[in-house]
Amino acid sequence: MADQKILGAEFTRFLFDLANRTTTETSYNPTLFKQMLGDRGGVETAKNLINRSQPSDGYRRLWELGRLDLTVEAALWESPRFHSLFSEEEITRCRKRLIEYEYEVNHEGEK
Repeated sequence: MADQKILGAEFTRFLFDLANRTTTETSYNPTLFKQMLGDRGGVETAKNLINRSQPSDGYRRLWELGRLDLTVEAALWESPRFHSLFSEEEITRCRKRLIEYEYEVNHEGEK
């Protein structure tokens, strides 16, 4: 359990880094996403975004910018070390959403 807690904290830092990259590499500043991370942590924030029936406004904005690589879905899919924090269904949901928006999904994310 402690290992999962440590991994969860690492995932939160990973997503804060992703948000900061988004701010510096694009014209989009994901302020709401950063606020969610601060309030809820990375795992709860990611689960909230992944399990929505429709992609978030931030996801759509990054799609418009051609930067789906900066989405939670892509970051999680391409980082198998964090997969144990999520259900197989959630990982699959990431993959399906990325494919739906024509992001080239690699096979690294597969368990």
